[in-house]
Parts: sequence; C-alpha cells; structure tokens
Amino acid sequence: MAQVDNLAYIDPEGVYGRSVSVVDSFTAPDGTVYEARASALGNGVVKITTNEDGTKTTEELLFHKTRGIEKNKPTDTRIRNNIYKVNQEFEGFKQAAEAAASSTETIGYTDSDVISGGGGFLKRDKASYINLTDASGNNIATISSTQGKTSEEIRRVKALADELININKSALTDDDDDKKLRRVKIQALLLLAVLVVLV
Repeated sequence: MAQVDNLAYIDPEGVYGRSVSVVDSFTAPDGTVYEARASALGNGVVKITTNEDGTKTTEELLFHKTRGIEKNKPTDTRIRNNIYKVNQEFEGFKQAAEAAASSTETIGYTDSDVISGGGGFLKRDKASYINLTDASGNNIATISSTQGKTSEEIRRVKALADELININKSALTDDDDDKKLRRVKIQALLLLAVLVVLV
C-alpha cells in the first residue's frame, strides 16, 4: 500500500477534507502564509508561497499524526484534541512571527538557546523551547512544543525558529527597499527643484 503524504491528512480540499479545519493563520510581510491545520488524523503547520506565475505551493512544515490510544477515540474527540494541540503550538509561533516581522535587527539563535523538555513532575511532559534574540542580545520571542518525544519537540521548534528567521530577514529587506525608494524619490524631487530654479 502506497504511503499517504502527510499533507493529505490536513488538506481541506483533499480526500480527508471533511474533518480538516484551518485553526489559525499568519501572513508574513512578503505574502507567505502559515496555516495551523487539524483533522481527526493529525495536526500540523503548512507554509503557502505564491510563485511568479501566480500559482501557490503548499509545503508541510510540521505534522503530528494521531497515534496509539488516541486513534480509538471518537472522531469529534480526535478533531478537538488535534485542534487544541496545534493551536497551542501555533499561538506562540504567531506571536513570535509578529515580533520577528517588527524587529529592526537581525534575529537568530544558538545551540545554547535550545532547551530540551523531557519528563517533568510525575512524568508529565515538559515543553522544549527556543529563545530567539536580536543582534543586541535582547530576547525577541520564545517558541515551544510538547508534541512527540523530546527529539521531535526540538525538531519542531527548530523548524519554526528557522521560519521566524526567514520572516525577519524578509521584513528587514522590505524595509531597506522602502528606504532606498524614499531616497530615490527625495533625490528626484531635489533634482526637479533645481531644474525649476534654473529655468
């Protein structure tokens, strides 16, 4: 039996679409859209980019499939659980993305900023998280995950952190372009003023 692409489990227009919900979304300054999606079969975050020809490309950033005893629960319960899980994760990402887009400095993280969760009190799962800082060392955002084993949590937060860095770079580039455009306009106006005086 052919393996099903993870995206198919959370595609609103796919074969499992009847149980798929777009829980939340964020649009980056460059137009890239991030969606948190959930279904009875799993939950995840997708990235949607617009190509030069106007078509859209959807790629899986994160996916967590419904497994174990969760699979035996009623469909409505599985959907609610997956909505809760992805919403909890994406809410932090969305807040961090807004901070990344607003920052006037380059942001990033080092290995020391990656904190693994592991088992907590009474074996309760503790979240793994990453602190992102700007060039001055100020904490810009923190994102976390409790989905999967610790290694999976770290993979998830790193994937989200890398997207935050991309959002930040894009915003800074757009800001630089706007400044260049303003300078060109000012120079053009000054030149026009000089020509008027000469005439």
